[in-house]
Amino acid sequence: MWMILIPLLLLIIALVTVNTINTIQKRKRKNRLKLRRLRHEADNLDEIVNGMEQTIPNPAIIRSINDELIERLEEMLPLAGDNSAGVQASLDNATQKSEHLAEMSSNSEFSYRKANDVEIARSQYYLNEAAQTLKKRCSIGKLPEVELRIYLTELSWADLMIDVQSLVAQGYKAKLRGNLPGNFAYYQTAQNKLMESTHPNSKRMRMIRDMSELLAGNTERPGADLIGEYFEAD
Repeated sequence: MWMILIPLLLLIIALVTVNTINTIQKRKRKNRLKLRRLRHEADNLDEIVNGMEQTIPNPAIIRSINDELIERLEEMLPLAGDNSAGVQASLDNATQKSEHLAEMSSNSEFSYRKANDVEIARSQYYLNEAAQTLKKRCSIGKLPEVELRIYLTELSWADLMIDVQSLVAQGYKAKLRGNLPGNFAYYQTAQNKLMESTHPNSKRMRMIRDMSELLAGNTERPGADLIGEYFEAD
């Protein structure tokens, strides 16, 4: 009888061992896939935060996106294994940035004006991704709905201003080069953007009137609202 039981027992032990190994390998594979997904999301959020710092004046919006980044990094940390030091460093940097943003009343490093179509498209992509992230945070109770509405209004204004200020800057450069048809075309497109928008910002109607003055030749240089601060022609 023992001659039958011992091989059977060994077979059972072997099956249990193989099953345990398979379970461990599946768990490791699942963790690797989750870590890869989280890393991709964290990299994307980090890029959005950096892009927003260059594009919008409200640090509270940037901080909310940065908080989402912190949560991703915190999820990554127990899965990172040998790479945990790098994840911890990224988490520390994101936490410090959040603290810094909380102390700021306004982001003075931003500019709506972009140098070319690639920068415009990239900046507007960041704004769209930020809006989606904020909506998600609101849907799970991490952002009050009142704040969401305010933030989305600011992001849509930034989207409009990226177009307008970039177009006006190109138009003004064309004028300085003596390219009056190009100057008119850029200015007209910028005014059309303002007129087609339904944004409630009180500056919009005034900016439309200012564009009319520029198009009529009654004003030589665009004001700061139309071209941004610290503009220097190439």
